[in-house]
Amino acid sequence: MLMKNAVAASAVVLMSACLPPGTGVEAPYSAALQLPEDITLSWDQEYNETDDGIGALILLDLLVYDSDSGSPLDNIRVEVMSLWGGVYLIPKTAVKTVPGPEQPDPAECDADNNGEIDVDAPDSCSWFWDTSGDQYIQLSSEYAGGRAPNLMYGATDEHGLLRVHAYVDSMPASADSESGVLSFDQTGVWASIGHQSGKVLILTEGD
Repeated sequence: MLMKNAVAASAVVLMSACLPPGTGVEAPYSAALQLPEDITLSWDQEYNETDDGIGALILLDLLVYDSDSGSPLDNIRVEVMSLWGGVYLIPKTAVKTVPGPEQPDPAECDADNNGEIDVDAPDSCSWFWDTSGDQYIQLSSEYAGGRAPNLMYGATDEHGLLRVHAYVDSMPASADSESGVLSFDQTGVWASIGHQSGKVLILTEGD
């Protein structure tokens, strides 16, 4: 789970692309697309507000290779699309690991000792790290400031890989008509090289 004040994304703009369609070249017919395994998140209703600065950053490595030789294919254009408005696609160039702040004095964060961070506390009191990777993540200001594309075009590198980060700000949800209990529905990220496509499902624990 990624929680950081600067990582607050606004509502997605339908078919807003973060790279031009002309990126890379068309895949030959012998090309094959390999997608990573489905992703399962530990999710809760308190995380599910859009633009709340709390979400999960998912790393997706998409592989394109020659189905005859097995060799990776570079500079192949891949179209990637989020299947839910609360999942945004972020290119790898906009994501970097940064050193975290010095550990703040707890007394500076909660002076009135009520268990909540004070409004006038230092910024570092509100910084959290990636709980799965024990690292601080920073998005470029273009994306942290509100850009939330759900469509991107990328090109594979010399290893046949296209690395995409998907920021999950919210998950689709539905409530039971009788009990009112809220449950989360699956969504995913779709990818295509033209003649072949597939999708990586994003699920929550219990699905």
